[in-house]
Amino acid sequence: MLSNFVHRLLFVKEFEIGEGSTEIIGTRQMVVPLQFMLSMQQADPDKFYQYMHSSIQTYFSRVQLELGEETYKRMEEVFDVFGLGKLRVVDFDKANFKALVEVHNPPICIESGGGHVCSITTGVLAGMFSQLLGKEVHAVVNKCTARGAQNCEFIIK
Repeated sequence: MLSNFVHRLLFVKEFEIGEGSTEIIGTRQMVVPLQFMLSMQQADPDKFYQYMHSSIQTYFSRVQLELGEETYKRMEEVFDVFGLGKLRVVDFDKANFKALVEVHNPPICIESGGGHVCSITTGVLAGMFSQLLGKEVHAVVNKCTARGAQNCEFIIK
């Protein structure tokens, strides 16, 4: 079943598959195995975080401009479409540039077997919130399923 986000993208011709290419909002995509992403992340976690941060910030600016709807819902749908888990914004303080978010069922943490596994998710969150707040912010792990927590929790500041 396709998410409402993907249905809307298809309707406005911002999700295209064909001729050996997949594009979402003008950005070419490639589906790769989760283990590949984990390997890339483990090779250089800081560089991977920075890459995810900058690329998602740019991407999320297009999502907001193209759709212009409820921001939390868009964030949740981006997480869903890209298979990052179920995002929930627990607290958001725009005036102080802070947020607390949870990610339920994060495949990266579940499949990792422990260790440093959050560069992808923290980078994505930092990019999304930097775009939303109009200021560079970073995401840090507060709780992680790879370390025994029930859900992952991130602080954005």
